[in-house]
Amino acid sequence: MVGFKRFAMLAAAACAMAAPTRREEATEVTAQTIEGSYIITLKNTVSVEGLTSHLSWINDVHSRSLDKRQFPGAERTFSFNSFQAYSGKFDDATIDIIKSSPEVASVERDQLWTLSAIATQTGAPWGLGTVSRRTSGSTQYLYDTNAGSGTFAYVVDSGINVGHTNFGGR
Repeated sequence: MVGFKRFAMLAAAACAMAAPTRREEATEVTAQTIEGSYIITLKNTVSVEGLTSHLSWINDVHSRSLDKRQFPGAERTFSFNSFQAYSGKFDDATIDIIKSSPEVASVERDQLWTLSAIATQTGAPWGLGTVSRRTSGSTQYLYDTNAGSGTFAYVVDSGINVGHTNFGGR
């Protein structure tokens, strides 16, 4: 009988673990655009040599810009198989010229993304404050605001032995 109960508990636990779970999508907490900074993606038909040629053309356009001292131009290149892109800081007039190029697939402002937010609970109980800080005795508890969201707990109970000594006649 005990063996059957253990088997039933293991089978129930296996079913619970095998159940499909909903995939949590990362949610935007904050997105801050970086002024004058852009990511330019070229069409997938552009080769590495095409990227080099395009960058040479962009450097010429940028060198004629009135704001060339304020914006450094192309800073980084990215090349993976058929993916060609670059990033940099450009003035609005240069960006308009880049957008008109037939080689360009997209121009997007560079953004700084934060995917999670840390909250602070002040006046937290001694244990919580100590767990989240390196210094002991802190009363501030730091935690992720999304922590535990979408999490479920299942309890499989096989019953209570009321005659157990730990109950002490309660």
